Amino acid sequence: LAVGFFASIIVLIIGIVSGAIIILATGATAPLDLMANMGSGAAGMFETTMVAILVSCIGALVRAYGGFDALMYALCKVFKGRKAGQLGIRLGAGELGETTRDVLGAVERAAGSVPDE
Repeated sequence: LAVGFFASIIVLIIGIVSGAIIILATGATAPLDLMANMGSGAAGMFETTMVAILVSCIGALVRAYGGFDALMYALCKVFKGRKAGQLGIRLGAGELGETTRDVLGAVERAAGSVPDE
């Protein structure tokens, strides 16, 4: 496990250094602009890391409290019968779609690509 971790770090460092050399050698960007871009990229990676940590925590909570089995039990308890079960699944899928749309809209507004509604 540790060997794979260190190998991936070495590959990452080689990629960063070789990319910086190529960009500077071709004159595609100035050295100060390169550093500024690397800083903004690191800030973006921090935000992505925080989202990944939050998602993994939510996944752990779902697993700890029964996860999919608990959801299916609740659906079977509320929606009895075949047609009612299909309705419950449709309502859940529709709510998931709405939630995804709301989250993506919030991300786009936060990024500034869509004006506030």
